[in-house]
Amino acid sequence: MKCRTQIYVISFLISIKMKQILFLFLTLSGISSAFAQTEQKVIFGDSLAHDRVLNPGKNDSTQVKVIYFARLFPNPCRNKVQIEVRGFEPGYLQLKFYDTRGNKLREEKRLLSNGDETITVMFLLQPGVYVLLLKQNKRSLKKTLVVQ
Repeated sequence: MKCRTQIYVISFLISIKMKQILFLFLTLSGISSAFAQTEQKVIFGDSLAHDRVLNPGKNDSTQVKVIYFARLFPNPCRNKVQIEVRGFEPGYLQLKFYDTRGNKLREEKRLLSNGDETITVMFLLQPGVYVLLLKQNKRSLKKTLVVQ
C-alpha cells in the first residue's frame, strides 16, 4: 500500500515537471505567447497580430489593437538580420542578444528616427538558437532568432 502511494506521488511530481518544461519550450518557441496574450484583447509585439488587425476574420467580432511589434527576417539567418519595428517611439532602441542559457552575448543601441522602420544588424554568432530582446522605455519584446 505504501509503495503504491509513493508511485502515485512520484508520477504526479513528474507530470507537473513535464508540464513546466513543455510550457517553457512553447513559450521560448513563441507558440503559446500569442494565445496567452489574446485573452486581454490587446496583443503586444507579434507580427501575426498585425496581420489579424489588417485582415480580420469573418467570425472575429473582437477588436484587437496592436500597440507595437517587431519582425525578424530572414529567420533563420547566417550573419545578418533585418528587424522591422512598428509602433515604437523615435529615440534609442536597445538590442540585446542572449543564448539559450541566458548569457548576454551582445548589447547595442540603435537610433529610431520615426519608430516605424527597418534596422539591419550584422553579427558573428555560432549556429544555434538565440533570443533577441528589444527594449525602449517601458516597452520590451523578445524574439527568437535562429542562426544557421
